[in-house]
Amino acid sequence: IGFDTLDVPTYHGYAEIIHLYQACEEIPFLLPEGDSVIVTYDKNARPVMRSLSNEEYTKLYRLPESVLGLVHRNGYSFRSILRNPRFRAAEKYLTDSVSQRKYPGLEKIFKEYYVDLDSAGNMYNNWRDCFSAKLDSLSQIGNRGREYSRWYRQTLLEDGCSVGCIKQSDSLLRYITHLHKLMGYPEEGYDPFDYTGRFDYVARDTTLCKAARESLLRHYIDRINDTGWVPYPENIVNEYNEKYHNLTGDSSFLRQIIEKTDVSSIDGYMYDLALQDITGNILSLAEVIEKHRGKVIYMDMWASWCGPCRKEMPASRRLKVGLDSDEIIFMNISSDRNESEWKRAVKEYGLGDIGENYRIVSAESKFLKEIKFRYIPRYLVFDTDGRLVNPDAPRPSSSEILNELDKYIGLF
Repeated sequence: IGFDTLDVPTYHGYAEIIHLYQACEEIPFLLPEGDSVIVTYDKNARPVMRSLSNEEYTKLYRLPESVLGLVHRNGYSFRSILRNPRFRAAEKYLTDSVSQRKYPGLEKIFKEYYVDLDSAGNMYNNWRDCFSAKLDSLSQIGNRGREYSRWYRQTLLEDGCSVGCIKQSDSLLRYITHLHKLMGYPEEGYDPFDYTGRFDYVARDTTLCKAARESLLRHYIDRINDTGWVPYPENIVNEYNEKYHNLTGDSSFLRQIIEKTDVSSIDGYMYDLALQDITGNILSLAEVIEKHRGKVIYMDMWASWCGPCRKEMPASRRLKVGLDSDEIIFMNISSDRNESEWKRAVKEYGLGDIGENYRIVSAESKFLKEIKFRYIPRYLVFDTDGRLVNPDAPRPSSSEILNELDKYIGLF
């Protein structure tokens, strides 16, 4: 087994790092300057820190785990379970017969995240009280004890700095947890995905310190350029890129995010995405695309358990019948983990009549990461040369889909 080595810069004698557990829970650690740390993982794959220079540091790193009741048997902390919407959704679905009738077939998925939230709340409150008492004792043991007591209260007990304090202090923003907390600013008055509105608000706000203003503007211009949840029109993206440059003079960051969102660089990763066809053969996405060189491909990324995906299936059928063109290939790519569920859904919805069907068997593919595959349904368009030309195309039910396809096959 190999190891990766990282050198982490410190600020005022400490470095804060965050481990993202199961893409769901942020587990923070505070490391004193000069320490060398080995990171291993427990039976739940949660990170375990061990100092190579001082056993007392190891005890400080593992202080939360030293109090009984931090982690549920599923590996998540009770604090994260209570804060994450997927656990609330699981409890609601599995205890609500109306939801089960409205959205059938989701029991298996939600069972993975089911936790009795009342019991979880009691467990967390008990742990919190005991941990708080332990921090009271720690604060009496010298400067380092006081620093860790303060930091743990801010990060795990939420007794710490408000956004109002953070946005006015350059020094507080040296900690990642404070920076993450700031990223929701402004907290009221804007939709979470209204990145242009939030950008403009930050640009006008004179109460922000320099570090807060720069961090927020970088965050929102990155989101505006992103092709993910809220794809902005090209003219809006260009307008805000110019605004960002005029406000900050930062051209290097703009170049980075423009290069990151350039879909022309994604094609090289198509060999990295492995797909299974309906007969069990494994092919790369590149091989599938190459089979249809000279034709346009309209690709539907879906899953059998996805209600909105299933809702679009009749529109896909109507679009295919209406176009009646040999120049376009309809392709359905499922993210189902369960092969039998995928095949059942293909048969149930008659997807063989709509187009070719494949299932993703390499979920960690670089291609999926590059297109920011975070939600479904998702639609992609490949041109006649096999190039990905639109990684977030209109849905088949959209009034814009015909104009989109017309760019490549001349429908009108």
